[in-house]
Amino acid sequence: IFDFNDTGGWDDSSTLAATSNNTPDGLLLQTGVTANSLALRRRSPLAPFGATPAVNTYLSFRDPQRFRINFSLSSVTNQTAYLRRGTAETTSFPYYGFRIDSGVLKGVCRDSATEGESLVTLDSSLVVDRTYMIEARLLPAEKILFYIINRNTQEQELKGVLTTNLPKINNPNNKAFAEFELSHTDTFNKQLVSSLFEYIQRRHRFGTDT
Repeated sequence: IFDFNDTGGWDDSSTLAATSNNTPDGLLLQTGVTANSLALRRRSPLAPFGATPAVNTYLSFRDPQRFRINFSLSSVTNQTAYLRRGTAETTSFPYYGFRIDSGVLKGVCRDSATEGESLVTLDSSLVVDRTYMIEARLLPAEKILFYIINRNTQEQELKGVLTTNLPKINNPNNKAFAEFELSHTDTFNKQLVSSLFEYIQRRHRFGTDT
């Protein structure tokens, strides 16, 4: 679990007028007022002692895993956001998680840009200044389950499933642990805030299936 207060191990790759920061209130992505700006913050732990991604299972997609994150938006127009496990730093990198197109929340995944993204709509009516709690569960080589916490019952509700273009368990291009981005196409400042990222993965034991 991390709450974005720790500034170590983060990369800021924002462009034009956009900024990304770890604040006392959590992660803050801002596009600024310049059109086509991109706010991008990446958690990129290095493999210990030069270990390859295949050895560093912390970055692997081979074991069952899930992550939960909250977010709120200042706008639901002319923007695209990603909250993902993995990175899109280059076309060969895999990821899964969530994509927001204006006010529409979607589940997303890919193994590489060659196959492209798979998408499933989870909520088509996001509103501003409301905190959403969402979760994605990866069952390797099988499917990804997407959940939203119901604000009234506080229960998880399954909203979508993806079974194609999943991150391959033998894809070695696992550089970043997580990545968060926000971009826009107009000249109004957009903001995305998150205060919690929770991640759980089954421990992989080499030479066994457990």
